[in-house]
Amino acid sequence: MRAETAKKYPEIVKALNKLAGKITDDQMRKMNYQVNVEGESAEETAREYLRESGLLK
Repeated sequence: MRAETAKKYPEIVKALNKLAGKITDDQMRKMNYQVNVEGESAEETAREYLRESGLLK
């Protein structure tokens, strides 16, 4: 993330810090596949992951 973005939106940094160490390589590969190959939206793929992980209700 760009430093300017982090300064402008500090809440994003806090949210991303909550994800640190939680997404495994396999999970990231699966999400990338869903978006890049299957054509799913990145937003919906991320939302699904966050719900399944209990990070979003």
